[in-house]
Amino acid sequence: MRPEPRGGGSAAVLTRPAGVATRLGGGVPGEVVARGFAHVRGALGAGERRVLLDEAAAARGRFLALPDRVNGVDQNADQLTLRVGDPHHASVNELAASIVDAVAGWPAEAAPTGYRPTEARYMRYTGGGAGLGAHVDGKFYRLLVCVFSLVGSARFRVVADSSGPAADVLVEPGDLLLLRAPGLGGAPDGRRRHAVGPPLDGDERISLTLRMVGGTRPA
Repeated sequence: MRPEPRGGGSAAVLTRPAGVATRLGGGVPGEVVARGFAHVRGALGAGERRVLLDEAAAARGRFLALPDRVNGVDQNADQLTLRVGDPHHASVNELAASIVDAVAGWPAEAAPTGYRPTEARYMRYTGGGAGLGAHVDGKFYRLLVCVFSLVGSARFRVVADSSGPAADVLVEPGDLLLLRAPGLGGAPDGRRRHAVGPPLDGDERISLTLRMVGGTRPA
């Protein structure tokens, strides 16, 4: 990745990350179908993560605390939600485009036909009590959910259910988690219940999630 200056300024803009382009083939599509998720190591380099963090720091919005509990799920994190396509977030837009390109050649049983992320959400977890309790993402998110780890490490726990066995994954900076969402490969669902633990190597962890909103979001 070569950070490029924005027009009229010195801030860098992400170019298509090589790790995304090269690490989402092979057995990754089959793993997403069979297990409901895949863990891809090294999808983003340190410089690429820094560009995304700098862009978030310059955002017009600000991080807001999630409600402590929603539908029985404990939440201890802050979030900053953006629209993919917003010209103020050129690096997020480039990252979304790189995912679209990388999954375009997936086989039919894993094909995310029509996939185009529309929402980007930075999540910030601070302190030993931070994290998200076991939950499934809303059905209005379609095809794929892509979670990039930018700062810090944490345990990502998948709960055993009819879609697959339990799993416990150590997620580190630069890693990417791909989660199955409704519609992938033509299947009606296939979502996995999962939880996010607190930061393991410091007092903060930051991730960036890309999702496609394809249904009606509850008010």
